[in-house]
Amino acid sequence: MTRVALYAGTFDPPTLGHHSVITRAARLVDRLIVVIAINPLKTPLFSLETRQEMLRELVRATTAPPDASIHRASSTIEVTTTDALVIDLARQIDAETLWLVRGARTPCDFIEECRLADLNRQLCPGLETLILPSPPALSEVSSTRVRELLDQVNQGQAHPRPPTHPGCVIDLADTLTDAPSNATLSLHQLCHPSTLRLIERHQRQRHATFSPEPRPDHGP
Repeated sequence: MTRVALYAGTFDPPTLGHHSVITRAARLVDRLIVVIAINPLKTPLFSLETRQEMLRELVRATTAPPDASIHRASSTIEVTTTDALVIDLARQIDAETLWLVRGARTPCDFIEECRLADLNRQLCPGLETLILPSPPALSEVSSTRVRELLDQVNQGQAHPRPPTHPGCVIDLADTLTDAPSNATLSLHQLCHPSTLRLIERHQRQRHATFSPEPRPDHGP
């Protein structure tokens, strides 16, 4: 029996919460398709190409050879995109068992996901939804939170420490060292290291784009 699952989202950017869902879902199915849903009504912070790269790096981390302490996923994990409804994509997949995978961080999220699961079942009979509750440590992790923290950095409200490894303009792992007191999470608590590296690249490109040109030195 072929068990296939679709996990869709905007992933702007992918977080540790997304990584948790991908890892857990991949252990339950033979084939997991991670879908970047393109919403024309949203303006993402990261380009579609960058989000694809971020997810591929997450998949690589999820399917890496096992070590003595971590049980890795054994299913096939793919990354794709769609500008159609996810259920339309689901109708095109030939599988004996097909699920939609969703994560839920709060009780309110769970109630909303149940409502959407019922709607999807009406639109596509036989399509079930697998809702994976977030671990308590990840209950406050969201892409929105990541974007808020990056906005604080870009506006000068948070002052990152000097980089601790070569090639980094800012040390995003310690971004919130001097952030407002209500900022309880730092980026290393929100994103996988592979995602952080690509966020750092994005920040470098952003600073290079917006940095003012040096004024000519005319001497004394």
